[in-house]
Amino acid sequence: MKHRIIRFSEQKDFNQLFISEEINPISGEVLEYETIELLENGQLLFGIFDAEGNRKNNGDDAHSAAGKPAKCMWCHESNINQMFTVQDDFPGYLCNADFQKTLLAYRESNTNRKLKLSDGVDFAQTQQHTLTELLYISFMEPSAERLSSEWNLPIATVQEMLYGLPTHVYDEFPFWATCTIEKI
Repeated sequence: MKHRIIRFSEQKDFNQLFISEEINPISGEVLEYETIELLENGQLLFGIFDAEGNRKNNGDDAHSAAGKPAKCMWCHESNINQMFTVQDDFPGYLCNADFQKTLLAYRESNTNRKLKLSDGVDFAQTQQHTLTELLYISFMEPSAERLSSEWNLPIATVQEMLYGLPTHVYDEFPFWATCTIEKI
């Protein structure tokens, strides 16, 4: 079992901060912090910090599913997201229903402000999120077919070179493992 306390500031234009404390449920010790900061250009900035407040490259999977900050946007989709599961209520904290309503109100307010921006990111182009994910995945998790094309080697040779390395099918885009990316 894991405990998480989420604290947040009031939303003032694009200024807001969320801090999640990942807590050891037995000792009450803070193990890690995850942050979301709303920036003046409407975008979100994600961070992960150790118990002493030092920035980390990724969350510890022993107590957090956060992964690395670059992946935060994959779940949050550049939004203030609602909770994905019902949470227990605890005295002294917002109840689950009120917290959910608060998050949805913050998201709606932030989204409305972002759509009114006249320069920078065009937040109305929602497909750009998926295209960015695909670009990232194609670079960071290349298929043998893509490496074959990039390295100008037969697929069989690339597969021999990769033999013994762990591979996986990307759950959100399962076609990725078998598609061939053409050279441009």
